[in-house]
Amino acid sequence: MKEELFTEKDRAIFQLAGIEPAEITEQLTKLRSKQNNVKVVKACRLNEGITLSVNSENLISIAEEYLKRKPRLINFVPASGAASRMFASLISAKNSFAFDSLNKAEEFALKCNATAKILGDLKIFFKSLEIAPFKNELYKLYKNNFSEDLSSLSLENFFKNERFKKIIELLTDENGLNYLNTPKGLLPFHLYPKANKARTAFEEHLRMGAQFIAGFGGVAAFHFTISDEHIQQFKEQSQHSLATVKEEFGVSLEISYSNQKRSTDTISIIAETGEILRDQAGAVILRQGGHGALLENLNLLDADKVYIRNIDNVAPQQVAEKTLKSRKILLGSLLEAKKIVFENAKLLDSNEIISPENLSLLRKNLEKTLNFQISENLWQTAEESQRRKLLLEKLNRPIRVCGVVKNQGQPGGAPYWVSESDGSMSVQLVEASEIDLNNPEQHKIFQSSSHFNPVDIICSLRNYKGEKFNLSLYIDKTRFFRSKKITSSGIEHFILEHPGLWNGSMSNWITLFVEIDGDTFWPCKTIFDLLDKRRIDYCRS
Repeated sequence: MKEELFTEKDRAIFQLAGIEPAEITEQLTKLRSKQNNVKVVKACRLNEGITLSVNSENLISIAEEYLKRKPRLINFVPASGAASRMFASLISAKNSFAFDSLNKAEEFALKCNATAKILGDLKIFFKSLEIAPFKNELYKLYKNNFSEDLSSLSLENFFKNERFKKIIELLTDENGLNYLNTPKGLLPFHLYPKANKARTAFEEHLRMGAQFIAGFGGVAAFHFTISDEHIQQFKEQSQHSLATVKEEFGVSLEISYSNQKRSTDTISIIAETGEILRDQAGAVILRQGGHGALLENLNLLDADKVYIRNIDNVAPQQVAEKTLKSRKILLGSLLEAKKIVFENAKLLDSNEIISPENLSLLRKNLEKTLNFQISENLWQTAEESQRRKLLLEKLNRPIRVCGVVKNQGQPGGAPYWVSESDGSMSVQLVEASEIDLNNPEQHKIFQSSSHFNPVDIICSLRNYKGEKFNLSLYIDKTRFFRSKKITSSGIEHFILEHPGLWNGSMSNWITLFVEIDGDTFWPCKTIFDLLDKRRIDYCRS
């Protein structure tokens, strides 16, 4: 579609969002074409793209010596997600399950697999109420509404007169705890029975960051990306949490927030016709462009080193030592990599003579150490001065060290060696949706992956001259996401997401993978993750 075909109303909407019509045109081209699949060459494995921290004590010592200098480290936490998807199963049960006794429900469940699944989820939910992180709030609200203790309720009475629906409403609706409209980061994640206190994911992140620098001084800095409508809630909770955490760990905390910029919003197209999706009034519908849009927020941070970890990936306090150890290993690995990168970048950028033999040897050493391979054809056809510039260009990039854990069936990006357009190779985090799984060879490589990315990443954002990188220059814009959705009125449409923050948005970074303890990975996608036995047992210990 040509820019001239946009209406004046369209242009006004784009201008208000800060999006140029040319950007919308580019989005349309991507949406109307097939996604450009990433070609994976092989899965990263231990000693083949993934480092096993056999010298972890040395890396921890390097990290601790660095922390003594009180550096400015920022914890970057994507936290804009609402909790609505966490309660999808319970909402489905409330809306579709119409039985007023347990016997009737079980009778029907024998005839219908869907109902059996709903019934199973409800039973798990009921049996977990006594240990749920939101127990205190829910029990108090239940007693106020029904003048009885929820702890005395039997499974049979849980279903009697559809009482389970009232309990779900108390948990999710506006007249109750309103968890359905609460940001995920502000939900109670862990209940510690000994202290009879629950902590939100937000508070757990603050504690983890404070504990990391405790004993070293300095400031624990955090940057949360949140939605406009939730900023006041975060600020209110931070007033209490800051004082509590500061008193316990004896460190200063600094918190900042940002919203996903409207200029990173994207359009959608109708699946059948390819036309722009509009509302009933004919206005173009813009939506947030996925977590890849947060690169803009990351780019604005004034810090040399930044940790990235999702708001819903936070461990109970009993796992703190393992988490802190892993983060020090990542920091030590980054410092070692940065030393190698900076020393050799300065050498290549100097007037010092390097013989062709030594330059080739340097190339091989850097390729092995930093997980990239320059195309042999590209190297052989380049002049000697071009080879030097080629190596320097490979080094003059942001650096990231990604913790990876052994794959145990969790969804998410995995580490692979990827083929680039010029025949070179690099290691990348690649999502399943980016791989052509209809290709038998690609599917086989996809299935051979041994590790995956739990999103525990540390980045270095300045070059060997001390200059801040412009992160937008290191994106692979071909790695966008195109997904099919359906509107509430039944219209199938394709949505566009920018290259993922740790996928295509960091595609042209120097990337290192380090295996970390899998016990530091605690994702929470549904309410049942909060009720997981492993999580509950740790909180109780």
